[in-house]
Amino acid sequence: MTSKTMHASVPRGARDIALEERPLPEPDPHEVLVKVTRPQE
Repeated sequence: MTSKTMHASVPRGARDIALEERPLPEPDPHEVLVKVTRPQE
């Protein structure tokens, strides 16, 4: 079984943000996951 991952923006400092690959969170039965995408240019 392979685990799914997502890209996450992680703040590192006042003006520094890193893009990391992290495991996809598993929501509780009463939570909802929302996918946010950027518009195509």
